[in-house]
Amino acid sequence: MAIDLRKVEPLGSKSVLLEQAMRRQRDSGAHKANTNRFHDIDMSDMITPDFQWLNEDKTAIEGLVKQMDASIGLLANQIRDVEAKSRRSALTMEKEQQLLFKQIRTLNGLLKKQIDIFGSVERQMSTIEMKQIILFRKSA
Repeated sequence: MAIDLRKVEPLGSKSVLLEQAMRRQRDSGAHKANTNRFHDIDMSDMITPDFQWLNEDKTAIEGLVKQMDASIGLLANQIRDVEAKSRRSALTMEKEQQLLFKQIRTLNGLLKKQIDIFGSVERQMSTIEMKQIILFRKSA
């Protein structure tokens, strides 16, 4: 007789799985005539499943989750620190850039004034030179 093991959860030993499969088959009513035969099976020799490994795995997973939570918390703090430093440096850069632009405008203004003064001095020298040439010709 074939036992359908597709609906049995594999968390126990083979004997527990077999027992579950037999119960499900008995409960399904597929073999009502054989029901008395399953009650005659001696279950005293069944090995009780050892789920200690499951508890150990659960404890290990909980430990890993705690470590991950701590790491994520530390990472979040570091990210917040980096973002705060980034904002401060961006503000500092912006202030320095504004100061630099003011200095450039001031230098451009000074250079323009110097060019205007040199142009004025050159025109005055040209005018004086022309006057000297005219006076020199008149006197000659």
